[in-house]
Amino acid sequence: MKKIFLALSLVSSLAIAEETKNVSLGFGAGPTIGAGFVGRYEWERWGVQGAALPYYTNDSATIIEGVTALYSLDTNKHGGFYLSYGVVGWHRKSMLYEYPPSDGKLDPNGNPLPIDPIITRTWTNGFATGPGFGMKFKFLDSYVFAFDLPAAVVFEVKGNKVVFDSLRPWPNVVLLYNF
Repeated sequence: MKKIFLALSLVSSLAIAEETKNVSLGFGAGPTIGAGFVGRYEWERWGVQGAALPYYTNDSATIIEGVTALYSLDTNKHGGFYLSYGVVGWHRKSMLYEYPPSDGKLDPNGNPLPIDPIITRTWTNGFATGPGFGMKFKFLDSYVFAFDLPAAVVFEVKGNKVVFDSLRPWPNVVLLYNF
């Protein structure tokens, strides 16, 4: 009897080990997923998604990163519904150039001398978090379009204080290629 129980336990554990796994890469944006390049890994009913976007110009730099936990409510070959909970952080640096009025000094050709600008640097840090309800649609065999509506609570870091900024029910939108 013990051998039969052991054999059944082994067979059932092998059957459970064959879970469905999905790896997807793409682009997305939203208040609780972040923005930019998105990677998603799903297994059975659970999933995790990460997003990151470094964006640089001559006058500014922005880095947005986020991670989201996913729980599938219902899935079929055409899509499904899911719950999500995400955390997003951002760091933004910008420079403002102000040119003071000319002091009246001229170069040998009679042109006003250039004045060095006053450069003001500002730093903005913040994060958002919140739950959401979403749906995903599969099309063309390997593509996934996901849309969810979160209740994102947004905070800004000002000095040493974390300050409530807003409650944003803006949608998260993701377009992925499923491997």
